[in-house]
Amino acid sequence: FELELLDKVREGGVWGVQETLNMLQDGRLHTVVVPWTEAPDVWITSSGRVAATMEEAEALRPGEEVAQVRLIEVLTGLVQASGTILEFAEGAAEERLNMDFGGMAGLTRW
Repeated sequence: FELELLDKVREGGVWGVQETLNMLQDGRLHTVVVPWTEAPDVWITSSGRVAATMEEAEALRPGEEVAQVRLIEVLTGLVQASGTILEFAEGAAEERLNMDFGGMAGLTRW
């Protein structure tokens, strides 16, 4: 199932940690796909915006404090807030997600 989902992402989705996080937080994803075992660390601002890097977090919210967290620690809240379906990729699908899609991907709502 996960490999088919990644095929759909390739046809019309988004990938890469930052692009996927932005779309997720803007409520623009129907489904988000993350690795089962190798989820990355991310950065969260004091107002709750999540970014792939400290630099991106600082650019998104200048002047706010940022902290490094594990993606898995904030992911549940992000998907619940946006009504997005969360899918974990395992095995061959996880390897493909990391190699071809930058470690995170999503299907857009529209």
